[in-house]
Amino acid sequence: VTHIQKGTNGIKLADPEFAMQAREAGLQYVYLQMDGVTDDVFEKIRGRKLLDTKLKAIESAGKAGLRVILVPTIIRDVNNHQLGDLIKLTFENLNIITGISFQPISFTGRYSEEYRLKQRYTLADIVHDISRQTGLTDPMKDWFSLNVGTPFVSLAEALSGKSVINYSCHPHCGLLSILFVDKNKNAVPITRFIDLYNLLKDINQLAEKTEKRRIKMFSKLSSLNLLRKHFNAENAPEGLTFNKFLQTLDGY
Repeated sequence: VTHIQKGTNGIKLADPEFAMQAREAGLQYVYLQMDGVTDDVFEKIRGRKLLDTKLKAIESAGKAGLRVILVPTIIRDVNNHQLGDLIKLTFENLNIITGISFQPISFTGRYSEEYRLKQRYTLADIVHDISRQTGLTDPMKDWFSLNVGTPFVSLAEALSGKSVINYSCHPHCGLLSILFVDKNKNAVPITRFIDLYNLLKDINQLAEKTEKRRIKMFSKLSSLNLLRKHFNAENAPEGLTFNKFLQTLDGY
């Protein structure tokens, strides 16, 4: 077992002593329910004010050495206007929070088609709202199906020699965008300086030439050459060289 993660509402985790005990017991990541940045959102979705509790949970997790992934349930006209604020909160706690998993509300009961179509909130809605609220991403260029990260994860394993958690799923299940955030909290999608599509394509072509078709079986040199080939230094954030990017990837 290389990855121990717990889904939580954060109420118990807000206790620093409990967070430390959880870390000592082997917990590594916290999948934290975090629907917004104001109490009116929590009152509408969870029935009570929880913002202070959530922020204390993040603080306790950080002190205990736990990493946090925020998990907001997004409901149209309730909290979809706070996607950018949640990303800002993440940037303010980069030493603790590694990412956000936005999850649109799911209609699974007896709802009329009229109501469902009026209230539904899709992955495409998330992408466009994030792009509008933050100005950080292009909805057509900086987002990929979640499962296309599989070759990239394998590349990270080959470069670092460490096991990296891989999330593979149906192509309609999820979308991802990976942001590089510098020390000044300036964020740039890696698709601006990494030709991700052609990088993944090259990885797959190389994989086809091998018997087991797994990137981690390739030499580090081959993997490095692939990444270097598709790294565009001119479009990279100021001061980000290829070697520095590799160090970031190794840390991830």
